[in-house]
Amino acid sequence: MSNPKLNIGLYVSNLVDGSVYSVCSGASSAAKQLGANLIIFPGMHLNGDCNDPLKSPYYYQYNTIYDIGKKLDLDFLIIMSGIIGNALSDEETLKFIEQFPDVPVLTIASEYEKYHSIRLDNRTGLKKALNHLIHRHNCRNIGFVSGSRLNSDAEERRNVYVETMLENGLPIDKNLIVYGDFSENSDNVVTELLNDNDQIDAICFANDEMAKGGYRVLNKSGKYKVGKNISVIGFDNSRTAVELYPLLTTVNADNFQMGYKAVSMIPELLKATEPQHILIPTNLVVRNSCGCKNTSYENLSYIFADTKLSKSQLAEYTVDDYMNYLFRESAALKYQKYFPGKEYDTVVQLFRNFFEIVFDYKSFMKPKHYRKAVQIAVQNIISTGILSVMPTDEVYNIIDTVQYKLSTEYTDDYEIGLVFSQIYREIATFNHTSRRRELKNTINSDTIINCIVNDVIITGEATKQSLRPIMTRLSALGIDKSYMYLFDTPVEHKEGTKFTPPETISLIYSQHGEEIRYYSKNNRITPYGYLEDRHINTEDGLPLIITPLFSNEEIYGTLICSAKPYLYQYINKIGIQIGTALKYSSILRNLQSLLATEKENSRNFEKISKYDELTGIFNRRGYFDSVDSIIHNPVNEGKSAIVVFADMDSLKAVNDQFGHDDGDFALKSIANILTNSFRATDIVGRIGGDEFAAFALLGGTDNMNHILNRINKTMESFNASCDKPYYVNMSVGIYPFVCGDDIVLSDILEKADEILYQQKKTKRKSILKVPKN
Repeated sequence: MSNPKLNIGLYVSNLVDGSVYSVCSGASSAAKQLGANLIIFPGMHLNGDCNDPLKSPYYYQYNTIYDIGKKLDLDFLIIMSGIIGNALSDEETLKFIEQFPDVPVLTIASEYEKYHSIRLDNRTGLKKALNHLIHRHNCRNIGFVSGSRLNSDAEERRNVYVETMLENGLPIDKNLIVYGDFSENSDNVVTELLNDNDQIDAICFANDEMAKGGYRVLNKSGKYKVGKNISVIGFDNSRTAVELYPLLTTVNADNFQMGYKAVSMIPELLKATEPQHILIPTNLVVRNSCGCKNTSYENLSYIFADTKLSKSQLAEYTVDDYMNYLFRESAALKYQKYFPGKEYDTVVQLFRNFFEIVFDYKSFMKPKHYRKAVQIAVQNIISTGILSVMPTDEVYNIIDTVQYKLSTEYTDDYEIGLVFSQIYREIATFNHTSRRRELKNTINSDTIINCIVNDVIITGEATKQSLRPIMTRLSALGIDKSYMYLFDTPVEHKEGTKFTPPETISLIYSQHGEEIRYYSKNNRITPYGYLEDRHINTEDGLPLIITPLFSNEEIYGTLICSAKPYLYQYINKIGIQIGTALKYSSILRNLQSLLATEKENSRNFEKISKYDELTGIFNRRGYFDSVDSIIHNPVNEGKSAIVVFADMDSLKAVNDQFGHDDGDFALKSIANILTNSFRATDIVGRIGGDEFAAFALLGGTDNMNHILNRINKTMESFNASCDKPYYVNMSVGIYPFVCGDDIVLSDILEKADEILYQQKKTKRKSILKVPKN
């Protein structure tokens, strides 16, 4: 990967966190425009467990990647210090930052005098939010759930709360302030807040994640109803805010913009002679958790003007005003990430067309023509997919206000009502379909990730070559590229001790899309030499994400991958699954070593290691061992034999259309068809996900054609009697040979695979059976 591009490091915490995800997305977008390499290091909080009861005691292993960054050849380092240092004092966090004396540093969400920084304007948006509670909802007993006492962001937001309460003549009661840690695990402190304050009528959370825990407590209490008898506001406007019900009123903190600016300003910062400190503006986003019912006019007031506007004032705004709202700079940067170049221009023009048609009501001869034109304009917007990344409440804010504008200009309320009902139906249908698709994708992604360990177990082998199914799963998940580096042996690393890696680490596998490559030699680098490794390609502009591969106290190596932002949330989970698979592989190696001297345990191990759990036939190891023993037995020297390579047709289509239970049924059926097509003395095995193999010594009237016909007839008979709506078919390649010491089973299986590939070209395209009349 040696090239003149800038190498930019980004230290963050858990990628599942909404604010972290947004910062990474913004940074990725800017790095691509800058033509720089972005390397993301997603560790965890420094010296903090975030009160997570489900947290693994071995999460400290994630922070070993911060040590890697110290020795990489980075040109600039961005540290999301306000998040990863959440459980530390400013002095302790500063000590962490000072470990990087040889590289320029910018901190995010915290400010230190001698380092560049970028952080949120905590005052403006939060003050508006608190005044909204006090003046709009007449709240007087407002509780405040702060972040850590040590965190500077938390302190600043807490000070804004105190200041705003005093400005409004409201007393400060120390029982109204409790301290969380910016994670959703705020249940205990919220319970304490409610128990100590019977008259509480509102809660301000210092971020949205803590509000999530607060919702849980309030909903369980039986006493409080969010948005009814207690107002709730958050801070960040993260994905969490629109996942809660009722929707969370919050302060919009544009973390995407913060990540984008952090990277885009690097060329200027590298020339700066003094540390630069940048503030990102914040504003109030009104939804329903505060008690507001119709939030559209409220939100547009804060966007269009510094002071609240009346409905009649909002009605005076033009097409350009609405376009400027929807495609303001921070929003435009996000949309351009998903719709580059001309695609983005098309989206903008379609929205402009929509507004121009909607406001041109008088030009249409008949109302039905107007309704049809509006419908087409909305459908054109929906067809681009922009609504899947555009905040739904922003779209509804605009539509509500546009409807009001039309109702003040024209008297035909009935027709205008019909048009806007139609618009809402179109958008609601799209949102429903998108949610179903997203749920299905999440289920499929979880299934793929959860199969990583099982795939390694299926191979029944303890070699590095047996890890190939892991890379296949990463490809299926949609990971653009990945690189698996492993130490020769696992490295023990206990909590509280310094991690010292071996002198070298080896690239074992690389994956680019569907192309997977295994490296057996000439692939050693130092554990800090990733940026110089010629195998790593960054031409696509996607960031590299580095995560450790570990299980408990043992670290096996590193996974480096590139993926689109929506897959970031899965990176840690992927690492855990691969670590578990490597642990299994390590255990299996130890077992195999012990079995050489512990023959009395061989019978139990045989069952575990040689048979496929799903189908009951040999797995890859069992098949290879059994066939090799026959081929190389002197008794069979010179005997004619065949190997069969079979591949189930369209397993993915069965899984996608009918579910994984049917996929398992189909795999078991293939195993049964093959078993029934051969003699009891022949060998049948499942050697991969949808790949099977068989072996037979030829004798009597048996020949390749007889065996192939027998397989096809057995398959036809099965499909004729099976009540499933799809065919269970396989493609088959048969290769003849003569037994002898010089035969390599893997080589002749490849020959059978080549024959199979030719047969597969003639297969039916659809798996569905034709319905009977």
